Amino acid sequence: MNSDDIATRLGAAASTLSTMDRALPLLEVSAAAFGADGGGAPGRVGRVLHAHWSAVLAARAREAADTAARLTDLADSVRRTRRDYTDADESSARGIERASS
Repeated sequence: MNSDDIATRLGAAASTLSTMDRALPLLEVSAAAFGADGGGAPGRVGRVLHAHWSAVLAARAREAADTAARLTDLADSVRRTRRDYTDADESSARGIERASS
């Protein structure tokens, strides 16, 4: 596996996480699905569960977005580093050719 393959895989992982970032909020359901519209203790438990579910989905979506951004930056860094190494190798080769002429 070379650096281009690594950068490509990092980019694919970032794309997958971006998809998850957009998909997770779609898992939100109404409070009624947790029984939050009921009275008494069951209604209170349902409201707590719904609030927790909503908070967890939001947190995972943020984490997916943040990680996708970091992976995109890392893939860009790998590509930049490869270009820099290639440029340095070519420059060295030209210097050696000039010195040997």
